[in-house]
Amino acid sequence: MSATEQPPLKRPRTSEESSARAEQFGPQLVRSEDLCFEDGSAIIQAESTQFRVHKTVLARLSSIFCHVLQLGEQSASEAVVDECLVVHVSDSAVEMHQLLRLLYDLKYGQDELPTFTQIAAMLRLERKYGVEPLYQESLRMNRR
Repeated sequence: MSATEQPPLKRPRTSEESSARAEQFGPQLVRSEDLCFEDGSAIIQAESTQFRVHKTVLARLSSIFCHVLQLGEQSASEAVVDECLVVHVSDSAVEMHQLLRLLYDLKYGQDELPTFTQIAAMLRLERKYGVEPLYQESLRMNRR
């Protein structure tokens, strides 16, 4: 290096630093393909998946979602995306997808019977979110 050349002020980033920075800002969010309604009024986020659904459907069928959505509307600190309240849940995206699909269809698929693992997950989530009619249906399915 000659006397007139200056060393770079910053060192170049490595791919490890880039991925660490991406992890710092969280995973890339994706919208559910089949549970993302254009006229939805709430977004349920499980892991990195967002479900744009209707507050009225959730509130009518789930006592817990009804309460959470009412609290969220009263709180100015809650996240809002596309004019929809965002509710973060700790459940897996796969299990939340199954629960929301059941809330909209109000029954298990007629074509195929759910596996024991699916029924167990649904029983847990239905109890957690206070979805009594579906909880009773899951118990009935488990007895088959």
